[in-house]
Amino acid sequence: MGPDFASYNFEWLTMSPRWRDHYYATDQTPHYEYLKRTLQLLQWQRRQSGKRWVLKCPQHLEQLPVLMKVFADAIVVFTHRDPVAVIQSTVTMQSYTQRTQRPKVEIAWLRDYWITRIERLLRACVRDRALVPPARSVDCPFHLFMRDPWRVLEEVYAKAHLPVTAEARGRLDRYLLAHPRGKAGQVLYDLRRDFAVDPTQLRERFGFYFERFGVAPESH
Repeated sequence: MGPDFASYNFEWLTMSPRWRDHYYATDQTPHYEYLKRTLQLLQWQRRQSGKRWVLKCPQHLEQLPVLMKVFADAIVVFTHRDPVAVIQSTVTMQSYTQRTQRPKVEIAWLRDYWITRIERLLRACVRDRALVPPARSVDCPFHLFMRDPWRVLEEVYAKAHLPVTAEARGRLDRYLLAHPRGKAGQVLYDLRRDFAVDPTQLRERFGFYFERFGVAPESH
């Protein structure tokens, strides 16, 4: 959606609260329609008619009414993870980015901005989750997926009316085996030390999300 001057991705590139406010105040339907037309063009250009599109963007969590209006036959997979883990990853990544872009890393600003931003995103998801019918949606608790990926994958395949062939299972098993978590290293997070945030207290702020989706707290 970037070429259409839309999406919340601009918020990830720089400190842009005015863009956020513009995004909040603007109906995103024309931009999702632009996205659909662009995908159709790419599909036609590559002569891949009939192929499925696979899209991933957390923004959709707060744009479910628009998403379901434009992509009415979509299968939506909701990944539910401890918001504290999401926030610590986000603000740490943003801080590393600012080290290469700005004379000063705005620790407090990043912390406060993204805690509020992610809360609004998840509250919208809780509010609108029922708009996606059970026949076309899958709830994927992150902790269950990490422990037993096929428990989720089989449901996704079933909802999408795709056969879990021996070839498909083999390819996915090989991919999972070759890409274990932490393969490329690990970032050490410490919200309390680096951002003056108590993870337990922050988690209480997101009680509405834990209660709605049965999210498992992660250790920090």
